[in-house]
Amino acid sequence: NRVSEVQRRQMTSVLANNVFNIAIEGNFDDAQAMVKASFANQGFLNGTRLVAVNSINWAR
Repeated sequence: NRVSEVQRRQMTSVLANNVFNIAIEGNFDDAQAMVKASFANQGFLNGTRLVAVNSINWAR
């Protein structure tokens, strides 16, 4: 359950100035827990435009 070469290239070749990819120690569930905690932290969200996208909802 690691990142494939294709996935790595997709994540690291984004040229947008407002996209920041980070690596974490853990799995999908660990990453999802961090995202949920970020959205639940009102102090963090204050003045921040945070968006979460996954492969299911990015085109909606």
